Amino acid sequence: MTDDRPSSAHFAQAVRCHRAGRLEEAARLYRAALSADPGDAEVHYALGVLELQAGRSRLAIKELERAASLAPGYIEAWEALGTAHAQSGAFAAAATAFESIVALHPDHLPALVNLGIAQRRLGRVRDALESHRQAVAVDASSSLARFNLGCTLADAGDADAAMEALRVTLSIEPGHVAAMTRLAGLLVDQARHDEALGWYREVLRVRPDAPRAHYNLGVALQAAGRNAEAANAFEIAIRRDPRDMDAWNNLCISLLRDGRPAAALAACEGYLRITPAHLCKPLAYKAVALLELGRRDEALAILDVDRLLLRRSLPVPAGFDSMHAFNGALARHVLAAGDLEFEPRDKATRGGRQTGELFASTDAAIAALVSAIELAIQDFVAALRASLPTHPYTQRLPQRWRLTGWAVVLDRLGHQQPHFHPDGSVSGVYYVRLPPSMHGARNDAGCLEFGRVAGAIGGRAEPLLNTMRPEEGLLLLFPSYFYHRTIPFEDSQPRISIAFDVMPTG
Repeated sequence: MTDDRPSSAHFAQAVRCHRAGRLEEAARLYRAALSADPGDAEVHYALGVLELQAGRSRLAIKELERAASLAPGYIEAWEALGTAHAQSGAFAAAATAFESIVALHPDHLPALVNLGIAQRRLGRVRDALESHRQAVAVDASSSLARFNLGCTLADAGDADAAMEALRVTLSIEPGHVAAMTRLAGLLVDQARHDEALGWYREVLRVRPDAPRAHYNLGVALQAAGRNAEAANAFEIAIRRDPRDMDAWNNLCISLLRDGRPAAALAACEGYLRITPAHLCKPLAYKAVALLELGRRDEALAILDVDRLLLRRSLPVPAGFDSMHAFNGALARHVLAAGDLEFEPRDKATRGGRQTGELFASTDAAIAALVSAIELAIQDFVAALRASLPTHPYTQRLPQRWRLTGWAVVLDRLGHQQPHFHPDGSVSGVYYVRLPPSMHGARNDAGCLEFGRVAGAIGGRAEPLLNTMRPEEGLLLLFPSYFYHRTIPFEDSQPRISIAFDVMPTG
C-alpha cells in the first residue's frame, strides 16, 4: 500500500500511538483513517489487533473479518481473526480462519498448530492429530508442534505415543514446563509414581514459581498413597494461592486419608471460607471429619436425611394416559439413546450403562419430566429456606441455576459405587423402571443408600446410613454433597433411573 492513500496520515499517527501503548487514542485515529478510506484492509487489521489487545473480542472480530474479506491473502489478518475467535471460545470459527491460511500456505507452521488446537477444543481429535502431524512434518525440530501432538495423542487415548512425543519435546527444549507437567500426569495415570514425581520436581527446579507446580506434585504424591507429603504440597500451594479451591479440596482428602480428622476439619472450614457461596462440596468432607472425631450429632446435622430430602410421587403428566405410559415412553427414549455407554470412565456406574446429557432432548416425555423436576426443586428450596434458614446447606442454595440430567441402566448385579456430585447443589433421581424382583421386595437389593463414604476418602468411623427404597414414578431430591450408592440386585431385567443435578450459575 502506498503512502498517498487517503488513510495514510491518520494511520501513521495511530501506529505511533499504538506502539506507545496509548490504545484509545490509537483507536480513534484508526477510525479516522477508516473514515477516509473504509476499504483499507491494513487499517482494519491494525484496529482489530488493538481491540484484541484491549480485550474487546467482538469488536476485534468485526474489524479482522473486514480485513480478511478485503484482502483474502492477508495471512496476518486471518491469524489474528483465528486468535480472536479462539479467545472468545468460538473454536469452530477459529478453525475456519486457520484453515484459510493452510489453504493458502500448506506449510504454515503456526496456522497448522493453531488449527490443531482449535480442532482439539472442538473434540475433533482425529482432525487435530492430522494437523499436528502435518506441523511436525513441516518442522520436526519444533517443540511447539511436538508438544501439541503429544497432548492430542493423550486425548486420543494413545498414552505411549503421547509420552514419546512429549519426551521428544523435552529433548528439543529441556525446560519445557508444560511438557514435563503433561508427561508427569500421564505417568500418574499409569501408576508410575516415581517417574511422575521426578518430573514434577524437575518442574519445581526449573520454575520454582510455576503455576500449580506444588498442587501437581501433591496430586502425584496423593496417587502414590503418600498422603502426609501430599498434604504438605497442597499447603504450600494454598500459601501461594489462598483461593486455590482444587488445593483445598485435595488437602481435605489427603488429611482424611492420613488419619488426621482434626486437621481435616480445620481444612474444611478454610475451604468453606473461600468457596463461592453457592457451592457445597466441602460439607461432604466436613461430615466425614466430624464422624472420625466422634462428633456424630454435628455430622448428623449436616447429613440429616429426614429434613434435607424430598420424596415425591409424580402425578400423571399432561399428554399421557397413565404413569405406566409415561414411564414406558421414558424407558424407550433412554434405551434408544445413541450415547448409552457401558461403565463410562470416571463415573460411578458399574455393571450398567449411562447416557450423556439427556435434558437437551425435545422428547415429550423428557420435557414433561424436566418440568416436574423444576417444580419439585422450587418447592424443595422454598421449604428449606422456610424451615432451616440457618442450615449451612440452605445458606448455600443458589439463586440462579441450570438443570443437567442423565440416565442410568443397571443390569444384573449392577450398581453405583459410593460417590457424591461435587459440582452440584441439589441432586436427585427419578425411577423409571424397576426389575420384577424389586417390586414388594423385603431386602435392600437395588435400593439407594446414603452415608457410605467412598473408599478413596477412607474413614474408620461407623457411617450414618439411610436406605431409600425405589418405586416407579418416585422422585427424590437431596443435597449434592450427600455420599450415596446403589446396592447390587439379582434380576434379568434392568433397573432404569434418571439422575440430575442443579448446577449453580452464580
